[in-house]
Amino acid sequence: FKYENFSEIALEILETYSYQIEQNKLLIEKNIDQNLPEIAIDRESVTQAISNLLDNAIKFSDNNTQIHISVSKNKNTVIFSVKDNGIGIPESEQNKIFDKFYQASNNPINLTKGSGLGLSLVKHIMDIHKGKIIVTSKIGEGSTFALIFPITKMNEDED
Repeated sequence: FKYENFSEIALEILETYSYQIEQNKLLIEKNIDQNLPEIAIDRESVTQAISNLLDNAIKFSDNNTQIHISVSKNKNTVIFSVKDNGIGIPESEQNKIFDKFYQASNNPINLTKGSGLGLSLVKHIMDIHKGKIIVTSKIGEGSTFALIFPITKMNEDED
């Protein structure tokens, strides 16, 4: 793990998604705190986790909708969140979506492209970072996924 500026990483990833966002006529609302402490992360796996959440937000949102991206600090954590106005996830299935190969039952047939590995991979990445992934969702109103990373002291050795 290396100490990285999480806000910079999030902005770089959003930049790589600009074409896809434009093609889907999505409006991105960004609330990214630029003055966060650096956190110990594996840049490649965190990029993969963020990309997965963005892919899902785009895939499960209709054209002309908004996606809210936020990066903030709360106590001793850095929080990345993606909120969409998509189809939502039934409450009864919100714990299962992090299981390998699981796909929510309310997916319209044309949106179920994918292996069902994405969110289980994101959860695994967060476990490695001693962080958490939290979902809040309502059917027809969309979903919010939050990645919560601990802020560790620079003098603590990370493996």
